[in-house]
Parts: sequence; structure tokens; C-alpha cells
Amino acid sequence: LWYDENSDGTSDNPWQISYPWSADIEAINKDTLWVDIEPYGWYQDGDAWIADLSQIGKRDEDSSDDLQSISVVPNPYIVDSGYFNESNGNNKLQFTHLPDECTISIYTVSGELIKSFIHDDPYNGSEWWELKNDSGNIVAPGLYIFVVQTPSGDKKIGKFAVVR
Repeated sequence: LWYDENSDGTSDNPWQISYPWSADIEAINKDTLWVDIEPYGWYQDGDAWIADLSQIGKRDEDSSDDLQSISVVPNPYIVDSGYFNESNGNNKLQFTHLPDECTISIYTVSGELIKSFIHDDPYNGSEWWELKNDSGNIVAPGLYIFVVQTPSGDKKIGKFAVVR
């Protein structure tokens, strides 16, 4: 595709190419997404090129420094606060800034494993937890420890509180 910014039927910038895609993202406004490809040199008639689009949307490899930005929101979690439009029995909190692949484990302060689940999404760095243990029961108020571990073994350990 080419730019025709003034709608006169001619390309206003023949050296910058754009490709539209439909937005397949949950958003209020589902506009078109654009990818701009800027060449390293001038194109001439008859030139051919290949674009590898397999990495679009993929984040760079995560490092242990990136794990420091992981957080739990809201913290403290106040039951029935309406923070995420929850209703009775539909409580949830969110882990944010997660790496593409990781395991999230939640423990009591005494070390008992409450819940463990896998996050595997290169396009969404968040994961919801409904404040239920592996048996499906809502957890008690208190202080909890979370461990986020990547497949490479890097870890982030943090804490959050549940208040009733």
C-alpha cells in the first residue's frame, strides 16, 4: 500500500509502505492497525523484497530486570470494593507486566500452595485470578506471597493482601 494523504490519486511517499490489519483486540474502538515498513535504501522499478512479519506483536526476550515491574492490582485487594465491577462471588485481581511465558504460584505466608497457573500469551502481559484455591473455594483474608517463574528459572517474589 502507499500513502495518498491529500487524496489526489498519487503516492505522497513511495518509500514508506504500510499494511493494514483488522484489530483483533478487545478494545473500545476497533480501528485498523497499521505496520509501517521503512526501507534501508531507495526502491527502483523492478525491485523485489520479502518482509518477515512473524515477529510482529512479539515482545523482546524478558530479562530478570523486566520481572521487577510485575505487580498485583489492586493491592491490597478489598473484597466487594467493585474495583473490577465484580459482584458477590465474582472477585478477582490482576497480575500485570508478566513475561510471555511464566508460572504464577500463590502461597500463604506459612508456605502452603494455594493456587498455581500458567500464563502463556505473548500479546497480553496480564493474568486474572478469581481469589479461589485449587479446590474452587474463595481464599481467606490475609497476606499472600506470589512467585512468578519463567521457563529459564528467573523469579519474581512479591506479596499482596486480601482484606474483607
